[in-house]
Amino acid sequence: MFALVLAIITAVPGPSPTASAEPLKTIVTVRSSPFCSEFATHVNAAIDHAVRNDATLGSVILTLHSNDLAENDLSRHNEIQRLENLGDSIYRDYRKGLDEVGKLRDLAKTASDEQEKTELTAAADALGGVLYRQHLIQRDLDGFTAYLDMTDMQRETNHVVLNREFGPGYDMTDAWSDALSTNYMVQQHIAETSPMHPPEQDVEMAGNASRDFEHRIPDILRDELTAGGHITEVSDRC
Repeated sequence: MFALVLAIITAVPGPSPTASAEPLKTIVTVRSSPFCSEFATHVNAAIDHAVRNDATLGSVILTLHSNDLAENDLSRHNEIQRLENLGDSIYRDYRKGLDEVGKLRDLAKTASDEQEKTELTAAADALGGVLYRQHLIQRDLDGFTAYLDMTDMQRETNHVVLNREFGPGYDMTDAWSDALSTNYMVQQHIAETSPMHPPEQDVEMAGNASRDFEHRIPDILRDELTAGGHITEVSDRC
């Protein structure tokens, strides 16, 4: 049994799901009919992908709370790489889980019992909602890491330009104070291309992203609880 409630996010405030809803969990493989066996196979696979995404989201939230973006170049690079890897993992499980959800929808069309068809369709819709909400967080995470990569590329470009103008070893932290005594073209280049804010602001942005992602978790949990209830209904009929 896998409950999709991570310790890190259970304390996130939000409206409580209905009392009648059941936690999302894998079901025992049933062999009473080909329909039920296929249902168990695809629903368990979809749940597994959602479970892994929940765990990965927990890692994302923890990573975004660190100060590594402002420590040194190596720790900053490692954190950005870790966030990018976590985003890739969420996307892979999203795509694979969505494929299983599609198979559940196709299976629902073959159900001879109308109530069973209704419950299975509702379960597939809720599971699809879980995966899509996770995907939306992943997409925003990708946007944040792309911003960090762009920021670092711009800083590297400015180092090259300033080293060419003033010699090797020029410190970017002195750029604004020295800009008053430099030629206009260099001033303009710094103003237009350099994200002249300290790495500490990236840490602050990461913290804001982490809190934003945390606040979206209750919606994911509600969809998981809804899916769990419908899955139980289908499973009981098998």
